[in-house]
Amino acid sequence: MKNLTPRLLFSLLLVGLNFTGVSQVYNMSNSTVNTCSGTFYDPGGSGGSYGNNNLFTMTFCSANPGDEIQFSFTLWNLETCCDVLTIYDGANTTGPVLFSDDGSVSPGTVTSSTGCLTFVWDSDGSVTYSGWAATISCFTPSCTDGIMNGSETGVDCGGPTCVPCPDCFNGIQDGNETGIDCGGTICAPCPTPCDVVITDVVIGPAIDCNGGIVELTAAGVGSSAFVLYNNFDSGSAGSGWNSTGGASFGEPCGPNPTGTPYYWASTSVGTPQLSTIPFDVACGGVINFDMSYSVQGGASPCEGPDLPNEGVTLQYSTDGGATWTVMGYWDPNGGYDPMLTSWNTYTFPIPAGAMTTSTEFQWIQNNSSGTCCDNWGIDNVSITSLVDCTPYYYDWSQVPGSPDAALQNETVSSTTTYTVTYTNGTDACSENITIVVPPGTTADAGADQVYCFGAANVTIGANPVTTDEGAIYTWSTGASGTIDLTGGVQDNGQIAVSPAVTTDYFLQVDFNGCSAFDTVRVVVDVPPTASNPANINVECAANVPAQNVNVVTTEADDFTTPPTVTFVGDVSDLASCPETITRTYRVTDDCGNFVDVVQLIIISDVTAPTLSAPPAAVSVQCIGDVPAMTNLTWNDNCDGTGNIPGSDGPLIGGSCGGTITRTWTYVDACGNNVVATQMITVNDTQNPTATNPAPQVGAPPAFDPLQVTDEADNCGVPTVTNGGDISDGGNCPE
Repeated sequence: MKNLTPRLLFSLLLVGLNFTGVSQVYNMSNSTVNTCSGTFYDPGGSGGSYGNNNLFTMTFCSANPGDEIQFSFTLWNLETCCDVLTIYDGANTTGPVLFSDDGSVSPGTVTSSTGCLTFVWDSDGSVTYSGWAATISCFTPSCTDGIMNGSETGVDCGGPTCVPCPDCFNGIQDGNETGIDCGGTICAPCPTPCDVVITDVVIGPAIDCNGGIVELTAAGVGSSAFVLYNNFDSGSAGSGWNSTGGASFGEPCGPNPTGTPYYWASTSVGTPQLSTIPFDVACGGVINFDMSYSVQGGASPCEGPDLPNEGVTLQYSTDGGATWTVMGYWDPNGGYDPMLTSWNTYTFPIPAGAMTTSTEFQWIQNNSSGTCCDNWGIDNVSITSLVDCTPYYYDWSQVPGSPDAALQNETVSSTTTYTVTYTNGTDACSENITIVVPPGTTADAGADQVYCFGAANVTIGANPVTTDEGAIYTWSTGASGTIDLTGGVQDNGQIAVSPAVTTDYFLQVDFNGCSAFDTVRVVVDVPPTASNPANINVECAANVPAQNVNVVTTEADDFTTPPTVTFVGDVSDLASCPETITRTYRVTDDCGNFVDVVQLIIISDVTAPTLSAPPAAVSVQCIGDVPAMTNLTWNDNCDGTGNIPGSDGPLIGGSCGGTITRTWTYVDACGNNVVATQMITVNDTQNPTATNPAPQVGAPPAFDPLQVTDEADNCGVPTVTNGGDISDGGNCPE
């Protein structure tokens, strides 16, 4: 374990005094609390973030009268630019400010000197963080606790309510000193142990959830004793000084920040000069003082310096005042510089050239515009000298070995506490600094989804897309907003989309200076696919098959397996031979998307009908012998069956011989036909018959066919014609 001074050890143990355990939770609000235990949170409490536009004032006082209240911060995560916690020592905001900062530096441990601490919380209107947490405890103060208690005017030096200081300069309580060598009725600070502080500077962008590089610088001061401490509250320069020129002690030109007397220089009786007696500062040390110029043009004795040579010079001498070396000079800068015309504290390390056993210091104004003018003052002058000349060195906990450089560049990826020890091997003091890396954010674009083509919008993104209140979300669609899960806007980051094709949507969430990303895919369920079934050719309407969804064999879908096939209907073109029927089937997926396919049914009768066998050919003697007409039976694949008569053609040839063609013809509905024929031959081969008429005596009579009375023929009545007269050439008889 590293060597620690008694004061540092006491400070470390102090946290545990009278701590009674966490018994109550207090969230930041406008209230006053008397307690000695519990946990103090930001307005969002232990489980959430604080809100925007907060402005609260909360006072905590010790529940035990006379005890001091103490807060030890265990969590510190604020917006570094804009959200500020200020802590006042006292029961209201008129007390001294003990801490005021945003998220860049944690308060660490804050202790009251009045029994009360007042907290003022102010957040802006933008992003919010997880805030803070601090444990509350109380302890009974003492004169050696490192805190100005009660009416102590220094640190642990007594005052009316404290015991004498344990170690001062000569070990003798002179005159009316209340401490040892403390200077009259007002006690000066006792020797102080070594002290080291750490400052941090972020290199580059501010530290976000990705971390960053931080420059840590340690500044240590070894254990020191005050060789001079004077606040002029006694109304004089006091011991340790040689003062020349005009001077007064009081408040001639208004109060200083502490409202106590100060040294005020006047040029009315010569050059103002405030010099110290020789001091042993061989080991080095520090000079601290407050100083203010009057404003140019004021009334005497409050008229300020304005010319470049009318300023105050801080000098030191190591040869009894024979020669002086300048440590600092304050040019009046025209007499209206607000930094010079108001009280400010100045600190100067004792330079190497001044480190002797007999060094004097002085504040001197070498020039003025006259006895009326150029007034200035100083107060609270202290000169400390290291009590040990053994060199101090730095030892950083994260760096192996020692000594280490005061400046360290550290790459921080998570919240980390760094410790530096300042020591000379005997004396030692340490300081911690915690570099807070704020938590990152998350992005949840939600689960992939299937979107039915042409349907209403679909919502994407988890609910919410991130739990970080105040985070900024941006979608690749251009939609963006601020996460609001507890306020009046209520924005969880979800959006509605209706893509035409399968689309990937990208989500970005920005918070604490960092970004998170996620993607969701919305798959568009497109209509199914299918091929038209093969066409069907039939000859008759009766041959048209019934609808059958199984003829659709190529149906497919991206999600529905298999899609549903239904029969829609048949539509005829109302033509004939051929007639075309368009048969429609519908293929539908689970989204209701569908595609129609068609099957063509072509009705075309190409088969000729048939007839029963016609009668055999016949030969007759006479037309009258032609047989009577008979019907033939037709048979058709589409029209069915029936009887049909024939028709006779003309007699080809003479009346006593020729042919007749008897024809039967059937034509179906599509024009297919069948023809059958019978040949009938008419051939009269029989001669007619007749008897010779009775002989005639006498002259031959004229021809008279009626004389032939018994003529006959098989085909009808024969015709009697004059065949001519033939004489035998004789004489009577002839």
